[in-house]
Amino acid sequence: MEATKINMVHVNTMVALAQSKNFFVTSTTGGKHNSGSKHGKGLAIDVRTRDKTNAQVLEFIKFMQSKGYRVLDERVKPPLQKVWSGPHLHIEVIDTTIVKAATLATGTLLLTALFFF
Repeated sequence: MEATKINMVHVNTMVALAQSKNFFVTSTTGGKHNSGSKHGKGLAIDVRTRDKTNAQVLEFIKFMQSKGYRVLDERVKPPLQKVWSGPHLHIEVIDTTIVKAATLATGTLLLTALFFF
C-alpha cells in the first residue's frame, strides 16, 4: 500500500470519528498550516468548536484520545504559532503509534494497521 493511501486511511478514520460525535471537520490535508504540520501528510485534521459547549469539547477530546490520537486544544491561539484559523481542535496521529481498532460509536471496525514513522 502506498504511503498516500495509508495516510488517507488516517484522515478518513479521524473524520468519521469526529462526525460520529457531531463535530464539523474544517481542515484535512489542504489549507494553510504551520511548517512541520501533519496536515499535508494526511496525519491531522481540525474540527470546529464554536458551536459546542466546554463540556462537549472536553468529552470529545477524551474520546479521540481514547482512540489513540493526540488532541491539541487550539480554542485560543497558541503562543508563537504563526498560522491560526480561529478556535478549533487539532487532532493528529501520534508518531510511532500502533493504531489498534479505531471504532465508531456504533462499534463498527474501521481500521487496523501498524505504522512506524
